Amino acid sequence: MKVITVGNQKGGVAKTTTTMNLGVALQELGKKVLLIDLDPQASLSVYLNHNISDKYTIDKLIDEFINNEIQNIEKYVKTSENDKIDYIPSKARLSALEKEMDTRYSREFILKEILDNEYFERYDYILIDTCPSLNILLTNALTSSTDVLIPVQSQFFTMDSLNLMLDTISKIKKYVNPNLNILGILPTMVDNTNMSKEVIEYLKENYSNKLLNTHISRLIEASESTAFKISLVKMNKKLGKQYINLAEEILKKPIS
Repeated sequence: MKVITVGNQKGGVAKTTTTMNLGVALQELGKKVLLIDLDPQASLSVYLNHNISDKYTIDKLIDEFINNEIQNIEKYVKTSENDKIDYIPSKARLSALEKEMDTRYSREFILKEILDNEYFERYDYILIDTCPSLNILLTNALTSSTDVLIPVQSQFFTMDSLNLMLDTISKIKKYVNPNLNILGILPTMVDNTNMSKEVIEYLKENYSNKLLNTHISRLIEASESTAFKISLVKMNKKLGKQYINLAEEILKKPIS
């Protein structure tokens, strides 16, 4: 089982779009996939058209785990109506739970311990959507993961956040998860502007060993997809085909 954190310490770089569409693409290619929304903003849950009245969300699962009260993990796993993909939703309360997580012994391993449950062995891939900040939630995601995928918007002001993310990954590898692998840097919102082209060249020159061949374009399709609450892959859009290409590239990578 591969557990992939989709992360960057900057917002607006297409983390949620990538989590959703890469997950659906992998499933289209025959893999069993689970998505986890680990962001209190719950953008992935909204994208998946989750029922906001549902109380069985990731914050409650973590809360039950901390208090040794988990009875049935299956009730937390939903299947989206439009994309037919399994997911664990989130809600704003997750932000308040961070303080309780911070006081727990071995707090970095909470999500990992949850995912060690045999229930999750049915999945080939678990993809985790994360919040755009370095906090206990991102630390938990990276500690529980085999790999991390870093979406990077093709603008120069995003380079600082990329370096911060790489530094965070380095610390996680040193102290809590030595086997964490960088799956790749994914350029997103790529267009025909000179700046976008220069950023791609900069990434090739400085991160060639980590840069993925697949690039995700800047198109209005992305907004349409989130508005209709159905993946770009299922809508058979140009961006959906790019995410299929991304999934195929990832599947061809050697197992780390």
